Amino acid sequence: MTCIVPSGSYASVLTTAPHLHHTISGTIQAASTSHAHERLIDPMVILAVAAYKRLRTTANIFVINLAIADSAVAYIVQAFSIVGLVVGNKFFIGKEWLCHVIASLCLLSCSCSLWSMAAIAINRSDAEIDRLYAMQQLPFFRYICICKFHLYHKVYTKSTCWCMALCLWITCGVLEMPNYFNWGGHTFDLKTMACSYDRTANYSYTLFFVLVTIAPPLVCVAVCYLQVFLHVRQSRKAIEEFSSTSAKSSRSSITTAEVQLAKTLFIIYLVFLICWSPYAVVVLIDIGDHWPKIVYVVAIQLAHTNSSLNSIIYAACNRDFRNGYYLVLVTIFCPKKKRATRLKYVATISKSSTSSNK
Repeated sequence: MTCIVPSGSYASVLTTAPHLHHTISGTIQAASTSHAHERLIDPMVILAVAAYKRLRTTANIFVINLAIADSAVAYIVQAFSIVGLVVGNKFFIGKEWLCHVIASLCLLSCSCSLWSMAAIAINRSDAEIDRLYAMQQLPFFRYICICKFHLYHKVYTKSTCWCMALCLWITCGVLEMPNYFNWGGHTFDLKTMACSYDRTANYSYTLFFVLVTIAPPLVCVAVCYLQVFLHVRQSRKAIEEFSSTSAKSSRSSITTAEVQLAKTLFIIYLVFLICWSPYAVVVLIDIGDHWPKIVYVVAIQLAHTNSSLNSIIYAACNRDFRNGYYLVLVTIFCPKKKRATRLKYVATISKSSTSSNK
């Protein structure tokens, strides 16, 4: 039994892959297609930043980069993944080039999504500093802006942030290139039922992919969020000691903020960990490719699900993004409203956001 495996040239052979049991296939297909409504969120992120002035910060350049990477996964990679689950590799007979393209895009976009999350963890918008010292809830936490504030404005300008975002794509592209030079390869994976890198061709590349692409962002996000949380907590304790307000009121405010902070960080990292850890564990441990197909299917679907959830999680933790979504929806679904009415919506949203930060 063979599948798409490039060797030297891209001459490839395909045979029909055995399908999953109908019940399992239907379950996975239903789980995949249920992401359709969530995929609308990724372009909404970009539209919200364009429409809502408060979101046009240098830090949100990384959020836009994350949305672009996640859109590629959700709309292209995941779409063909569903085709693979339903039809098998018969679909790619005579279209080997398409499988190579999808496999490359899968690694490129998934890697960039992971590293964009790490970049978001390392960075934080200047506006959130005011919230920190005002003891308000902090939707986004990015390490440098809080812990290394004196470096922030020197490092994170608009131009450097765009350059960093571009460098993420270039770096992830370089990590994918070995598959074109016989270290690894592209294939229709008969276990995950999707076009991806050939994890069985060379275990050293699989090890390289996990240790360089998946593990560092996981560790980076955990370390940065932990340091930010500890720094925020320490700062608030110092503020509490010298606050002119009543001790009881200060303790109440700090406790509420810390609880919200802990919840936000926990949700972001837990979803990240749950989605990507199973796939990393499966491909690292199952060296002989003996584990059942359903394990691989669930692992890859979980990993791709992270791209469907990222923008939703960040929006849920950020009031400005929720307001930006509202503004976009009003503009799309109420196109005939007068300009004055739309400006009223904007004024209401801005007033709500401003009052929440006092």
